[in-house]
Formats: sequence, structure tokens, C-alpha cells
Amino acid sequence: MALSTDKKNIIYVKIINEPVPAWEPVNAILIKDNIYRIIDDNDSYHSIYNKWEFSPNSLVKCELKELIGIENKKNAYLVAIELINE
Repeated sequence: MALSTDKKNIIYVKIINEPVPAWEPVNAILIKDNIYRIIDDNDSYHSIYNKWEFSPNSLVKCELKELIGIENKKNAYLVAIELINE
């Protein structure tokens, strides 16, 4: 999967107010290496309903992680794991 610095990429951010592990696919721009800026160009962030571990406009470090996806199959997803201080 080729990632681009000039277009949107999908990363996954943990939803922290869910009783079970849940992840939200969000748009992000690759800054360098495995560092991304979360963008919310669809106004999908509603902290009342789904509180993301990292908010829009955050700079985050990402890594590939195996998560259980559709049909209970494990797949590798690019997941935000750490906030990067600017």
C-alpha cells in the first residue's frame, strides 16, 4: 500500500468511550515516515458520541496493527498509537 504526502490516507483512531475495543477510520495526511496529521474534512468527529483517542488536527505516530475487521477476520490496519508534540 503506497501512502502519499499529497493526498488523504486512512488511519484508524481508537474510540475511547466504547465498552469494547473500537476504531474509527479517519482521514490523515502523511507528514513524514510514520507521522500523520489527522484531518476532519467530513465533520465526522462528534466527541459526544465517539470520543477519539486523538482529536482532529493532532500529529500522531502510526504503525500497522492486526485488528479484527469485517467478518471477524484479522487484517493489518494503520493505527494511530502516539501523540507527537509539536
